[in-house]
Amino acid sequence: MGATLQGPPGFRRRALSLVSLVTDTIAEKTAAAGVTIDGALVKDNAVGSSGAPVTNVIATTLTSDTIAEKTAAAGVTIDGALVKDNAVGSTGAPVANVIATTLTSDTIAEKTAAAGVTIDACLVKDGAAAKVSGFVSTEQTGTGSSQNVAHGLGVIPSKVLFSFSELPAGLAAGSDFAVGVHDSTNVLVTVTTGIKFYVIALP
Repeated sequence: MGATLQGPPGFRRRALSLVSLVTDTIAEKTAAAGVTIDGALVKDNAVGSSGAPVTNVIATTLTSDTIAEKTAAAGVTIDGALVKDNAVGSTGAPVANVIATTLTSDTIAEKTAAAGVTIDACLVKDGAAAKVSGFVSTEQTGTGSSQNVAHGLGVIPSKVLFSFSELPAGLAAGSDFAVGVHDSTNVLVTVTTGIKFYVIALP
């Protein structure tokens, strides 16, 4: 590294080459100019804060108790994830999805007041998990043809159960029961004429 000695008028200056420099303090020579070390401007207790700042600081490991935002209300972006106001991706340019194999936490708090937290379609709110809603039909009677039974769930049922409630007298040929392709509106089923049954559907 190069160094220049300063002295009184008439003092002869010359450049020095040093293998190492050991010191407690390196002070700026020109007021408000900071100190540049190997292209990195150190100024006002920060690296590259003003003047000709460093475009990128690359490190294998950064160890710190606190990383503070440089610009007020801008948050700090870490590998594409905006950390702002005690949340990840809460405002500004939020992260669309945070994907992790394992999330370990003592507390998961709702972001929106009174909205609760939904985990894998299960709403956890006000100290309890929401009850699973479902559909139970009124008693149906088989017609021997395809029948639509409206379930009102608004989604394709994940589970559909059928419960026979009455078999017609003199049923000799046995019963036929065939399940069709359900949709977000109806349960589709074909049941032997005269058999009475209930439909149970879960979202």
